[in-house]
Amino acid sequence: MILLTAVSNATPLIYLGKLNKLSFLKELYGEVIVPAGVWIEVVKPITEAWERMPEDLVHIIRAHEEGWLKVKSVETKDGLRVLRELKPVLGPGEGEVIALAMETEASIALTNDEEAQNIAKELGVKAKWFTEILLDALRTGLIKDSEEYEFLLKESIRKGLWITPERMREAIEVAKRFR
Repeated sequence: MILLTAVSNATPLIYLGKLNKLSFLKELYGEVIVPAGVWIEVVKPITEAWERMPEDLVHIIRAHEEGWLKVKSVETKDGLRVLRELKPVLGPGEGEVIALAMETEASIALTNDEEAQNIAKELGVKAKWFTEILLDALRTGLIKDSEEYEFLLKESIRKGLWITPERMREAIEVAKRFR
């Protein structure tokens, strides 16, 4: 396990949950923090008593119960200032991820939003795409080879993950270099 702390937006949780691979986050990053606003979004099917629960939700709830997926609010004056500054340019979840990553001095912010990626980098926060999380899993042996990587990425897309075709091709090419 690479002992780090990551702050995650909803996309990695949802799609790794849909793949039954949410444990990748635990194995790769140790502790994963989810901003409170993102948590509210993720558990909406429960709080609104949806008739049909999304397939990812059971895995997300279990990870929270196991204690490695933690819910936290932005609390410090600096964190709240960053959150206020990001509000006009990012969605609330993306802004919370960056502000909380800065506040907690997390190693990585996990987001699949291009603007959030760019702003995180400008603010000195290392950000990773969903494809990069899968690459970390490949590098560490959680994914056995580039074929499994490609399968998991395409299965995520089939289940609703949106990434550009160019980003998908690039990610698969990078994965193929790991032999």
